[in-house]
Amino acid sequence: MVRLLLTLLLGFAFAATGAENLLCGDGKAPVFAAAEGSSIKQESSGEVISFTLTGRGEAVAEVAGIKEGEWLQFTCDPTDRDGKARPEISFSFLNDAGRETGRFLEFRPALWNPGEQCCRIFEVPWGGKKMKIVCRNLGSGRIAFRNLRLEEIKKQEWDNAPLPGQAELWDVSDAERLRTATRDRLCLNGLWQFQPVKEPDGRVPAPSEYGYYFKVPGIWPGFDGWGQPGSDQRIVRPDGSDSGLKAADIEYAWYRRTFAVPKEWKGRKLILELSFVQSRARVFVDGREAGEIVFPGGELDVTRFLRPGETQELAVRISAAAENMKDIRYSDKDRVHVSKLVLKFRGINGDAYLRAEPAGPRITDLLVIPSVSKGTIGFEAGFTDAVPDGSRLETVIYDGGKEVKRFRSEKFSAGDGSRFRYTSDWKNPKLWDVDAPENLYIAKAFLYGPDGRLLDEFYPQEFGFREFGIDGRNLTLNGKVIHLRSTPSLTPQAGAGVNTPVHFERTAGLMRAFGLNFFFPLNYNYQPGLVNYLDSYVIENSRNGILTSVTLPHPCIYFDLDKEEGVRQYTALAGYLIRRYQNVPGLAFYASTHNSLWFFGSDQPEKLGRSSTKGLQSYSPQMIPRVKKAEKIIATLDPTRKVYHHSAGLFGDFMTINCYLNWMPAQERRDYLELWGKHGTKPLMFVEYGLPHLPTWSSFRGPEFIWAGSHVMSMWVNEYLAPEFGDDAFLIDGIQRGVLERQVQAFGNKKVPFSNYSWFSNSPAVQRFIAGQIRETFREMRAHGLSGFSPWDHYMFWQNPGRTVPPRLVPDRYRNLKRTGVSPDWFHPCQRDFNFGGLTPQGIAARDCYRPLLGWIAGRRGEFTEQSHVFRPGETVRKSLVLLNDTRREANVRVRWQVPALKLERRQAVTVAVGGRSDIPVEFRIPDGFQDKELAVDAEFEYPDGRVDRDRLELQVLPERSFRPRSEVVLFDPEHSAETLLRRLGIPFRTYKTGETLPANAILLIGRDGLDRFPGDFGGIASAGTRILLLEQSHNVLWNRLGIRSTEYGLRRLFALDPEFRGEPLDNWRGSSTNVAPFQARSEWCELPIQGNIRAGNRGTVTGVIPEKPCVGDWMPLLHGGFNLSYSPLLEFREGKAIVLFCQLDVSGRSEESPEALELFRAALEHLDRAEPRPTRRTFYLGDERGAAVLDLLKIRYSKQLPAEKLGEGDLLILGPGAGSGPRRDEIENGLNILALGLGREELEKLLPGEVKVADWKPGFSYPSRGLDEEPLFRGISNAELFYRKPLSGPFFNDGKSMSLRRISHGRGNVVCCQLAPWMFEADEYQLRITRRRCHALVSRLIHNLGGGSESGLLNAFAHPRRMLITEWEGKADREQVGRDRKFFLPTDRSTGWKPVQVPGKFDTEANGLEGYDGDFWYRTRFDLPQLPESGEVTLELGAIDDFSWVWLNGEFLGEVTDKTHPDNYWNEPRSYRVDVSKLRKQGNCLVVLCRDLRGSGGIFHTPSIRLQEQSGYNLYSDNPEVNDEPYRYFHW
Repeated sequence: MVRLLLTLLLGFAFAATGAENLLCGDGKAPVFAAAEGSSIKQESSGEVISFTLTGRGEAVAEVAGIKEGEWLQFTCDPTDRDGKARPEISFSFLNDAGRETGRFLEFRPALWNPGEQCCRIFEVPWGGKKMKIVCRNLGSGRIAFRNLRLEEIKKQEWDNAPLPGQAELWDVSDAERLRTATRDRLCLNGLWQFQPVKEPDGRVPAPSEYGYYFKVPGIWPGFDGWGQPGSDQRIVRPDGSDSGLKAADIEYAWYRRTFAVPKEWKGRKLILELSFVQSRARVFVDGREAGEIVFPGGELDVTRFLRPGETQELAVRISAAAENMKDIRYSDKDRVHVSKLVLKFRGINGDAYLRAEPAGPRITDLLVIPSVSKGTIGFEAGFTDAVPDGSRLETVIYDGGKEVKRFRSEKFSAGDGSRFRYTSDWKNPKLWDVDAPENLYIAKAFLYGPDGRLLDEFYPQEFGFREFGIDGRNLTLNGKVIHLRSTPSLTPQAGAGVNTPVHFERTAGLMRAFGLNFFFPLNYNYQPGLVNYLDSYVIENSRNGILTSVTLPHPCIYFDLDKEEGVRQYTALAGYLIRRYQNVPGLAFYASTHNSLWFFGSDQPEKLGRSSTKGLQSYSPQMIPRVKKAEKIIATLDPTRKVYHHSAGLFGDFMTINCYLNWMPAQERRDYLELWGKHGTKPLMFVEYGLPHLPTWSSFRGPEFIWAGSHVMSMWVNEYLAPEFGDDAFLIDGIQRGVLERQVQAFGNKKVPFSNYSWFSNSPAVQRFIAGQIRETFREMRAHGLSGFSPWDHYMFWQNPGRTVPPRLVPDRYRNLKRTGVSPDWFHPCQRDFNFGGLTPQGIAARDCYRPLLGWIAGRRGEFTEQSHVFRPGETVRKSLVLLNDTRREANVRVRWQVPALKLERRQAVTVAVGGRSDIPVEFRIPDGFQDKELAVDAEFEYPDGRVDRDRLELQVLPERSFRPRSEVVLFDPEHSAETLLRRLGIPFRTYKTGETLPANAILLIGRDGLDRFPGDFGGIASAGTRILLLEQSHNVLWNRLGIRSTEYGLRRLFALDPEFRGEPLDNWRGSSTNVAPFQARSEWCELPIQGNIRAGNRGTVTGVIPEKPCVGDWMPLLHGGFNLSYSPLLEFREGKAIVLFCQLDVSGRSEESPEALELFRAALEHLDRAEPRPTRRTFYLGDERGAAVLDLLKIRYSKQLPAEKLGEGDLLILGPGAGSGPRRDEIENGLNILALGLGREELEKLLPGEVKVADWKPGFSYPSRGLDEEPLFRGISNAELFYRKPLSGPFFNDGKSMSLRRISHGRGNVVCCQLAPWMFEADEYQLRITRRRCHALVSRLIHNLGGGSESGLLNAFAHPRRMLITEWEGKADREQVGRDRKFFLPTDRSTGWKPVQVPGKFDTEANGLEGYDGDFWYRTRFDLPQLPESGEVTLELGAIDDFSWVWLNGEFLGEVTDKTHPDNYWNEPRSYRVDVSKLRKQGNCLVVLCRDLRGSGGIFHTPSIRLQEQSGYNLYSDNPEVNDEPYRYFHW
């Protein structure tokens, strides 16, 4: 399909057959050459270039002599490859300096099917002097590239055909005319004379002064780019040649033409209509000024200037100057962008008409009001001039030219500018619907005077009988539920080329094939210069069955609706827009107030089920009254349609959200709408939805808008792929390599625009990831009943080949101009909306999930999103089949499901209502003793149209395994959750007795959240040799007590890093975790204030509080996952005799029994039961200070002085650069272990002559290592530790297994060479922080695997907590400010009114009923300090408090922060107080904070804490945390 489309597009533009193959340097020798380390076999002859790549490698060609602006075509015959090969061809252009210029392009292997020819066409960019072509094999097999050609092609010659003569151009005899009994409308569209001027001088130019011609309607050409019009029409000279004039250089221009006024128009009112001008038109008739028409358009009474029967001159001077207007746009509720307004759409952009109408009372417009629910039709007409009393309105309905209905009103009268409405019954009309857009009627309205004389017959109005409504949380069309699957449209911001009926017909077909039914325009306001051809967008989409919305003016930007004049202006502008489209049936809604009206917490899952904004705090409270006033104006203008406010939360009739969930796990996205689906009372529309949104892949999280300006950032592409793909995420493809290379240019912490990197989305791995996210979530969101859904970054669904096909001139561009609508000069084969080409992997996934009729195997009934897949023999499997019907007809679906292994099959016929969902239970019992490990459920869905869907669910059958530990298990389990697991597994245990001495061969099991309550000396017990299994502990304990960085983020997938755990069930566990609150987002990370990611439950969570792998100390990660595989919920710590296994897997805190959790608990206990202390080796270091600094940082025990005796078994020697003479070979054979760290070629060869072979690589990035888990000395190391984002040159290994690591054994000794060292990565370079941190972890793990020892300080931290959080607070408002006089701050205060309050949080949110309250609020808490030091000081840290604060501790005043003490930042100043321990007690402390909020929201915004003590130099990581290190913080894009 893709190749066929490309071939068709190329056919009319050019042909390259027979051109010179530029890949042949001298006409004979091909210029392709193998890169270092690649195996290439040339098979070329003459101009035929072919070659074969075997194994991973690449062949490179650089073609010189190309010229800027010329067009090149690259072709390659279908590849011959085996199943392990992965082809890729990338293209780039280089300037004179050899630097990349223009766009990096890649022919993605995912789109290159066997048997398909590669064909790509490029325009050489500015500065391009060479073209670089790289053919790669990313796999391990063989691939043959055949018949590669690069040829110059010629664009079609410019067509400068002369224009028709003026007589032909302006003859009105063949112009479109629309007549009624009283009216006549003459179309003046066509080619007008055109002349730009610098400054208008009031003089009308003479005909001879016009040097150009331009079309009406038309956009002045010259603004090209995203969201801009493009040059689809030309300003031409009289000879037809292009003038080269650009809109950016023109602010004023004259239009001129002549026309013959029909003589029969005598005695009528004559009106000039310019339906759309940007932005001011002064009209002259025969040189006399007739008046002015301003944006957006309108009409002008020119009766006194026209002479029926004569030919006259019409001149229009257009002003496109912004006239000091500001361009004000919102990208989010708290981000407003103000700039000088530049009109990118200029000219007479709409149709031009001359109208003859009755001189007396006449109809201005006719609004048709059909009601399917009531079986009625209404008609509302507006009038000019007074309609005499006793007049009647009659409306006649036609279907295909045949009269079908006639309706007559009662007698009435109406004043000038007033309106009249009447309603009649109509019970059986044919209904317009998205599947029946042809069901249209014509309404003709007649106004009769009291004497029965016809006063006016209005122009025919096309309409459809349909009714949009809201029924609870559902949108309805004609009384049937409809769900909007939408996408934004750029056509209203595009040129004439895509605003034609043919284009819209094609687009509608593509939309239906994709499963879409709703377009909304991307103009987020309605102001001069922002939007253009709305007529075709609204009308043509409707005629093709596509629903649309129209953006109305923002009521709070250019209008003061508190004043009468502001109301008049807004009503006029909104009314003009509404009246134009009020009868278009496909126009479903009006949109307004984009991105500027938001309520705190509206996107939180537990808020989605609400029905109103009551109790919610608005970001823009001053806007609300004005927006409500605008709603009333809109409802008066058009009572048939609702208005939705784009991203306004719960405000209005709809709930609308810019739903950017960042890195919310897929399961939580599936569950995000669960509460709304059960309790929602309003339609919910995701007006923008992040997949995640592209900027989420960067490290940047605001507060500025990422698309505006430049920022310091890092692109974390591979790191964010790792949670899904594990080690495979670090297989770098060409796009990822290009992004890494581009990031190097930003080294030095330079600020760069995000657009520098946004093309990373073309990476096949990224596309595969997003496609997976879509398949995991889109169906479930639909099944919850989501009313409207618009994925952002939608353009990623279609292949965008760039400017591969040049635009062409329309051959008949000067024909048929004198009719309504635009006439393009240019046709762009690849432009706007759906004109990008074939589908990408994510596009295919979205299409499959968008199908109106859809069925799949889902979770159990009532919990269809759950993904449990592990069962025991004898268990009953409970799942369901979900069927969705978003067609417009009731659907009868035949369903069959079966379990082949059990010879079980069921068949059923199901009827699914329109817009409905049906759930079919799937239940069966797995036989006792079932032996197969895998079991599959197959389902088949046969739809009324004959299409068949199939789905399969793979289940894992896990027999219970018995385990009886050798060691005695001693249990401390305050919550009895671990006890349940032990009893379930039949493992004997006894309870820990306070103060008892445990034997060294025992296992101490600490249950969930038990560490803080453990009554013994935990560190002492561990140091004595008792092995410890520590089950789930809170982030508070891990970080504040132990210094282990962790984050609250629900991982549903882990990877086994230790072979012992391979095969264990590590994804989507049964039930939900209960270890963290299901919806509460974090407000801090490692004592740093952050906005945590939105949470949507804990269903399927494997681990919810995940520790980041420490690097200081002997930490062995057994499982890992998450961002960059940086987290390990099963961590083994060793030091001396101590063995502590940290199990942060959610094994005991679950909503129901989980076989997966039981198995992992058993495996962890079994692992610890086998664990034995290992002796550590004496460790010595030789080398420069860089290596010594690394060892010191990692707290390695070592000496720089070698002993007098030989080294051997029991010793470890670490060699850094500059080590000098190394050990003797016999020392290695006798058991000496060596770590060679970051050595050069000569030092490596000197260490083991002839045994170490390295290559000096050109500067580049890492290749993933293979077989790491097969080497015991590499245990705990993954490709995440070996991945680096700075180009390094050699020496590296080239054995195909690992470029960075090599192990060589001699006798009983081992030499490990590691070519990565932390000093290779600058500590102050932001982009390298992760690389450097993981490199420290790599070195630490290698040292400990080789027998080295360390002193981390962790065992001491068990006994001496670092920090205690203060989390339970109460509070009350003090509206009269009497609290200080009444001494609320005293511990003895017994006043009433104190209620629990959330800290951190805003006191004026819903929990306290204080919406909009500004004033005093008191916080109070009581807390104990059982581990209070005996002497010294502690630090009370409260963080920022908004706005003023006064603090008391145990009745003693500690201090205040106000505008007097901190005038510049009192609202954001961290509150911190040093307190002598004598002022504290181990029990019963009372802390009181008075907060005075001056404006907006107020409260304590961070978690208060007391820092008890710090161990000098204690840090389990190689750096100190910074806010930007936390990858799971949230930002509302």
